[in-house]
Amino acid sequence: MRALNKKMMTLACATCLTVGMGAVACADTVDLGYGLYGSTSPKVKAVEVMRVPTDAKLRNNEQSQIISVANKAAVDAVNASLKLQAPVQIEPMKGDVLDGFSVYQLQGTDKQGHHVGQLVVVDYSKNAKGSRRKKSYNKKLYL
Repeated sequence: MRALNKKMMTLACATCLTVGMGAVACADTVDLGYGLYGSTSPKVKAVEVMRVPTDAKLRNNEQSQIISVANKAAVDAVNASLKLQAPVQIEPMKGDVLDGFSVYQLQGTDKQGHHVGQLVVVDYSKNAKGSRRKKSYNKKLYL
């Protein structure tokens, strides 16, 4: 019985050490919207600058206003462009264009130096009239 307890204790300590070391070199996860997530490589750090969730119930008032203004601007821009370019009258676009978005700052260092970049994730609305979305089967995106 004592030998079994010692083996269990050794296994528990080894597991804790492995999990602890794995956390040091783990990749960051970025939210791609609609339940999809992407992982950066362990050498790249991702910091969330701004995020507006795709689920309206999870937004605060400021985030709801941001999406509302962005949707109005997008619909107005598309309708103005259609009006200028279409030879015949086309029914104007209605509905929302965006459900949410995320902005991340990415940074990492390699042998060529320190690199900084931005990642902007736009979650297009599934309810936009006339939108042609392709279903994504890729559940993970490695950056």
